[in-house]
Amino acid sequence: MIETVIEEAEVEPVLQVELRTSGTTCGLVLRGNLRDTTLTALEAQVDQLGCVPCDEVVVDLRQLSAMDGVGANVLLGLYHYVVARGGLLRVTGACDEVTTTLQSVGNGVIPIDVGTLSATDGSL
Repeated sequence: MIETVIEEAEVEPVLQVELRTSGTTCGLVLRGNLRDTTLTALEAQVDQLGCVPCDEVVVDLRQLSAMDGVGANVLLGLYHYVVARGGLLRVTGACDEVTTTLQSVGNGVIPIDVGTLSATDGSL
């Protein structure tokens, strides 16, 4: 499923989120900018994630170009939600700016893979 938020002054989607599942692994692929004004797309997919049995959640940020503190807090909340359900959450593919924002807001709590996704992860 893909949820898109389009701001009135924008022609291109500001944030696009795709939920992928493979067995008990779920992937969220984020494209664009994760900011306080674009959270609706992510929140819709997080709601869907709650309906899917996932032991592991991989958040793919390779195509995320920017994120503010509000967006980082949503990912931190997702991390706590997944862990409370007994699962694992990891972030992969974040650019330096996004990694810095996540680390400063989350105090290093969210596991961030600094490398690229493996072929297995990318197939989600």
